[in-house]
Amino acid sequence: MSQILVTNRYVGRISMQSAEAPADVTLHINPGMTVFRQVKNTLLLLTACAMASTATAQDVSRPSSTPACPPAKSIQAPQLYGAWKIELTANGQTGKLTLRQHPEFSESLRGELNYGATKSIASGDLEEGELNLDESNDRVSLTATWTGKLVESSCGKEIRGEWHDLVKNISSPFILRREAGW
Repeated sequence: MSQILVTNRYVGRISMQSAEAPADVTLHINPGMTVFRQVKNTLLLLTACAMASTATAQDVSRPSSTPACPPAKSIQAPQLYGAWKIELTANGQTGKLTLRQHPEFSESLRGELNYGATKSIASGDLEEGELNLDESNDRVSLTATWTGKLVESSCGKEIRGEWHDLVKNISSPFILRREAGW
């Protein structure tokens, strides 16, 4: 409940109490004024009160100043270039992935992985919001796969999916989060 109190030496005082919309208006009139001047000043003060009460209301017709995220399916591989934090949730490992353009296939990704005791490279693609990376720790044979999807509300800054170690035959959910500054 808010209260607005307006005082005018010609009209007197107008006070208004409101929760959502004006509920009570009290007018105290100066008996020495002409009726015309009292009505005119009363209307001016009522207008001021109405403007003051609506100035604090939220304007829901305006869109938010924060731009909406593009749909995950519209994000392209170059938008993933840069540093990412890795979290393998099943085994608690963390690390870093750096992605860039693949040197031979311009639409594909190449990256370096560093998590736990593992240092390896990965190559793959992003298609309609789905990331597929093949990992190799000797640059010859495939040692793990990463399959995930861009989180729709993350503006391309988070990917969740499944990591599968082909050598040890173990899997873990993973989270990739864009590092600050990229």
